[in-house]
This record gives sequence, C-alpha cells and structure tokens, in this order.
Amino acid sequence: MKKSFIANTMIVIISGFIIKILGLLNRILITRLLGPSGVSLYILSFPTIMLFISISGMSLNISTSKLVAESLKLKNYSPRKIIFKSIILALIVSTFTTCIFLIILKPLCYSFLKEPNLYYPLLTTVFLIPLVGISDTLKGYFNGLKEMGISALSTVIEQIFRISFSIAAIFLLRPHGLIVTTVFILLSLSIGEIASIIFSIIKILKYRPPHYPKTKNEFNAICSISIPTTLTRLMGNFIYFLEPIVYTAVFTYLNYAQADIANEYTIVNAYTIPLLTTVSFLSFAISTSVIPVMAENWALKRTDAVHHYISEALILSLIPGILIAVLFYYFPSEYMNLIYGTTLGSDQIRNLTFIFLFYYIHPPVVAILQAIGKSKFIFAISTISNVLKIALIALLAFVPTIGLDSMLYAIIFSMILSTVICLMTMLKVTNFSFNLRKVFNLVMLFLFTFGLTGVLNFLLKEKFLITSLISTICFIIICFKLNFFRFFKFQKRARV
Repeated sequence: MKKSFIANTMIVIISGFIIKILGLLNRILITRLLGPSGVSLYILSFPTIMLFISISGMSLNISTSKLVAESLKLKNYSPRKIIFKSIILALIVSTFTTCIFLIILKPLCYSFLKEPNLYYPLLTTVFLIPLVGISDTLKGYFNGLKEMGISALSTVIEQIFRISFSIAAIFLLRPHGLIVTTVFILLSLSIGEIASIIFSIIKILKYRPPHYPKTKNEFNAICSISIPTTLTRLMGNFIYFLEPIVYTAVFTYLNYAQADIANEYTIVNAYTIPLLTTVSFLSFAISTSVIPVMAENWALKRTDAVHHYISEALILSLIPGILIAVLFYYFPSEYMNLIYGTTLGSDQIRNLTFIFLFYYIHPPVVAILQAIGKSKFIFAISTISNVLKIALIALLAFVPTIGLDSMLYAIIFSMILSTVICLMTMLKVTNFSFNLRKVFNLVMLFLFTFGLTGVLNFLLKEKFLITSLISTICFIIICFKLNFFRFFKFQKRARV
C-alpha cells in the first residue's frame, strides 16, 4: 500500500532533521576551527558553486518526480525512458557547464571577487557538476514512486559521507593552511554525491522502473518542466552569485574597508540568515512530498484532494515557523551563541524573526505551483524579485541609516514580494480558500505561545533553555488540541 502524504512528509522531515543536526555540527566545527578568514573563503565560494550545480542539475528531481507520479496513473510516459533521458540531458548540460566554468574561473576570482585564494577551492566544483544531475534524477524517481524513505536515506548517506570527509579534512589538513583545508572541505560535496548515487543505484535494482513501450515525447516533457524550473533556480543562484560581487563593488566605491565588507557579508550569510531559517528543512520536506501527490490529484481533477493537500502543506509549514519565531524573539543572542559560539548578527534577529514566517511558506507554495504546471509563472516572478533584490543591494547602500545592512533589507523585501504573489496566484488557480477556523486557531496558537514564553522568561529570568523546553512542550500539546495534526482521516477519501 502506498504511503500517505503525511507519512511521506514525516519521513522526509525526520531525515531532514538528521541532516540539519549533522550540518549544524559541521558548520559549528567549520566556523570555530577555520576562524574568520577560513569561514570567509568557505562562504564566498558557495554562491558560485550553487550557480553552477543549479545549471547542471536541471531541476531533474522535480521533473522526474512529477512525470513518474503522473505516468504511473495515466501511463502517458515510460518511467524507464524518463530516467534514461534525464541522465542523458544531465550529462550533456554538465559538459557545457564545466567548460564555461573553467573559462571564467580565473577572472572571477582575481578580478570580480578580488580573492585569488578562492581559485583552488572553487576548482573542486569541476568534480561536483556532473554528479548532481544523476543524483537528482535518481532521487526524483523514488519521490515519484512516493518512496520518500529511499530518497531521504540517500540524502542522509550523502551528508554523512560529506561531513565525515569534511571533518577529517579540518583536523588533518589545518596545519597545511586554510586554502588546502577549504579545498578538501569543498571536495567533500563530491564525495557525498558519489555515495548517494551508489546507494540509489543499488536500490533501483529492487524498484525497477516500469516500461510502457508505446509512449513518446518523454524528452520534451522533461524539458518543459526542467527548463523553466531551472531558469527559476538559476535566476536565484545567479543573483546569489552576484551578491558578493555587487556588494563588494558598491561598498568599495563608497570607500568602506575590504575587511569590513567581507566581515558584514559573512555575518549575514553565515550567522543571521542561517539562524532565522533553522527549521526551513521542514518546509522543504513538505515541498518535496507535496509535488507527486499534487501532480497526481491535479491530473485526475480531484479538487477536494488538491485543496486538502494545500491546507496541509501551508499549516505544516507555518507551525514550526511560529514556534521558532517566538523563541528567537525572546532569546536571539542566546541561541546565536549556543549554535555558533558568537553573538555576531544576533542584533537583527529580534526585528526579523516574524517577517521570516513568509520564508517558511514559500517552498510549499512554489512546489504546489510547479505540480500544477505553473513553472513559467514561477520563473517570471523569480526573475522580477531577484533583479529587484540585486538592485536594492546597490541602491540601499547609499542610504546612510542602512549602509552595510543593504543586503539584509534587499533579501527581506524580495522574499515577501515573491511569497505574496505566488500565494495569491496559487489561491486563484486552485480556487482554494482559507478555513477561517484554522486561521483563527493559528492566531490563537501564536498568541498563547508568545504570551506563555514571555511570562516564563520573566519568571525564570536567564534560564532560556528551560523556558524554551516548557514553551515547546506546551506548543505541541496545543497543536494536538487544536487538531492541527489530525490529517490522516482524509487519506482514504483522497485516493478514491
């Protein structure tokens, strides 16, 4: 019997939690052992890496998941052909991407980022580029089968190998210098992908893709989803790639010291944003699980099921966001120090924590739009919001009261704009309307948690961990009392 949406979501959430903990430990070790200079190299390299693996990955996890889920019901495409042609597409794109990367790498490091030490760390991306598309295709196949446990375990294995290699590199190679250490830390990304691919290949022998011989146009179907979705990601990652370049150029023009520019960029991207998005893995888990069930029910025109899964996805995304927002509002510096061993960047947390509730609902909303065939629309909105973000980074730098915080303001504004437009479009296309009782319950849940945490903070003073634990337990109890987790009754009806 196929697993339910909730069961699959819980599998991905649990694996996501494990990955988050492992990643957090890895990040703590990197930030504490490499020091500010090493962390700066590590953080500055990621925009470029993310840009090129977004191109080579071609969003094949999404297209494969959607097409496999549909084909098992409608038999309009052959899952075996989908996998085969997706991997061919990934290899072709990877070849061109690698060539472009090698051509621009040296001028990028020396002229644009003005950081020659990044050359060899970024060179490790050559190994990663061809692996991402293959790995994403295999994971997408299992997601399309609604066997989330396999793709989730594959990701856990990837992270375990990556983090183990990364930690070994830090301890063994640190005496040889920061550049050598950073090179091997980034090389661990490729080691993790190789481990994930090997595991997926072993599993695919058990879950062999079915073949429907008379089907055709699989390649066109893959491209119709992958290209606009990849362009959306590419736009986001291209802007992420441009962020340090524009940020550095603008503030260099304004005569800020290079050390201050690099330090502020690192604080925002290594401390402030990661803390604010601590439980974002839950939202991404929900978005991963919702694509196949939404694609299937939308194709079969099951309106009630579509509305049900939209409601589940939004509520399950908001609930952890509400809890974490309240805790970070009362204890920003305490959590920053607990997780990263510093209070740098914590001064902005209290002002931004509730705004980042928009961030938590963005992934499932976008996933729902992708599942119902709105990839081109998502690309258009992503383009507008990302271009606006890069423009605001430059323009707000000239506002004296904002200065080096221009990037933070730009991120917030573009995030809110994109989320609101995508949400309104989803509501219009699906004819979904909010259940007023559930909205009221969410508001009451927030007010109760906010008030309780405030009272406990006053009574227990600086014992923030005890306050957080009591608030979390009460929060979970209230969630059950308000029936937020009683979704299982719908599962049989949704598949009729």
